[in-house]
Amino acid sequence: MNAYACCVTGGVRAANGGPRPATRARQGLAAVRWMVPSGILALLPKCPACIAAYVAIGGGIGISMSTAMYLRMGVEALCIALLVYFAVRWGRRFVGRWKARRSPDSYQASKNIVRRVRNILWAESKRRETYLSR
Repeated sequence: MNAYACCVTGGVRAANGGPRPATRARQGLAAVRWMVPSGILALLPKCPACIAAYVAIGGGIGISMSTAMYLRMGVEALCIALLVYFAVRWGRRFVGRWKARRSPDSYQASKNIVRRVRNILWAESKRRETYLSR
């Protein structure tokens, strides 16, 4: 059975989970995904009166101050949620690639290092607690 032309990329079938080549369009879209919510957060006015004025100028309708305040909080929450989503998605991809390149022995060694650091920090915090309780 032949694969569809949309599923074949450079002789490797993408439908089987093969990696897609990073094109300039994909890289640009990835950058825009980060820039749009960041830009909105940077340019979003803090004053509800300014938001109400922008809505009145841009949309031709007037909104109350409390509505403008809730609109601002909603836009902030949406932008922050998008940025967190993109960061988690990027982090999962990064960790997946990192784990794929490492051997199982080095992965176990890194877990041991993390465990040692955690134990050292825990012991240090216990020492501080006993010192402060005196």
